[in-house]
Amino acid sequence: DGSIDGVVTNTGNIVQHARFFSLINGSSLVLQSGTYWFKGSANDVNLLGDMESDLILDGGEFIVGGSGSRDLYFVLSNMQFGTGTITVEKDTLVQGVSFKGNGSGTFHVKDNAAMTINDMVINGNYSIRGGGAIRSVSTPLVATEKSHLDNQATLAGQLQLFGTIAQMSGPELASTLTGGRWIFDGGGFSRYRVATISDDAFLRMNQPTDLNLILADDVTNNGTLHLSTDGEFDSLMNHGKFILNDDAILVLDHFSNGDGGDAVIEKGADLILLQPLVLDRDARFSGGGTIKTPKFELRAGLLDPGSSPGVLTIDGDYLHSAEGTLHIELAGRTLEHEYDQLIVTGDATIEGSVNFIFTRGFAPSEGDAFEFLAIGGAADLAGAHFATENLAPGFEFDILPTAAG
Repeated sequence: DGSIDGVVTNTGNIVQHARFFSLINGSSLVLQSGTYWFKGSANDVNLLGDMESDLILDGGEFIVGGSGSRDLYFVLSNMQFGTGTITVEKDTLVQGVSFKGNGSGTFHVKDNAAMTINDMVINGNYSIRGGGAIRSVSTPLVATEKSHLDNQATLAGQLQLFGTIAQMSGPELASTLTGGRWIFDGGGFSRYRVATISDDAFLRMNQPTDLNLILADDVTNNGTLHLSTDGEFDSLMNHGKFILNDDAILVLDHFSNGDGGDAVIEKGADLILLQPLVLDRDARFSGGGTIKTPKFELRAGLLDPGSSPGVLTIDGDYLHSAEGTLHIELAGRTLEHEYDQLIVTGDATIEGSVNFIFTRGFAPSEGDAFEFLAIGGAADLAGAHFATENLAPGFEFDILPTAAG
């Protein structure tokens, strides 16, 4: 047993076994090099720090690890580090008011350890593995086997999570991801009311291992949102880059691809919308997957089937207004592999521009035919304007129905 009342600066190696050890009265433990390993004792209650104390790392390594029980408690008001390493492992429970990584340090939570923090700012390399958890004391906790992040988190480096950012639904619950690269391998969001991705942030969610869906109410993407896993949102407002791939299925009540929004539904992925999808102004939609919606309305912006090239399917009606543009790329004579196709299972009305863009130096021969549009219902192309790009002047073509109509 022991305590620190003051400031201790460590530059060597310390292994601390204790039933009770504390930093008290606003004292500080400062690590500049070496290793401080606080292990605790099996089946005993251990306490390091009080709510007025600081742990500061400017080099060195601080390890908190229990002995197989969840009875090791690590309590501080302020945890911060620059170039050092903090590792929380082996069923340890860490509590604190703030956690700040202001440099290139490394932080790990693993082996069923858990952190409960009010305010977190992260600017280094971080990992949550093996059932590790970061929780916010200001929000309800979900399940201990999932990982939790505070409501407001700022990232300048890369955070790779192997758990889940989880919250219960409620009127005040929101998360803003700011800066850096957020990568979820085997985890993601579970029921957020509002999630916002800032314009300097990249968020990728890969297939989770502990939940079937990524759940959220309202998601706003101003940066990059990359989903490789199934999801269910009430709404998605996309003003940045949105990618859905790897056979993922995303179910939305409402989708808005706003000014500058770029949405890519890659081959094998399904975007399911309960309400009509409207593409407006400077927005872009592309890919080779399937969009299931009562109606896809291209009021303005660009619809670009395929992934240079490929086939995009609209499972519903398609309304193409005068200010909208449909791009069809042609680099050869083989459907999907060398030229694009748009499939519409319902009715289609086209009143805007359809541009045939010839790429890779390809030029068709007389008599070549390209089935660029397949419509399952009624077709009205009377108001469409067709044009070509990258062909010599004088090239002529006709738009004809196929034998199937």
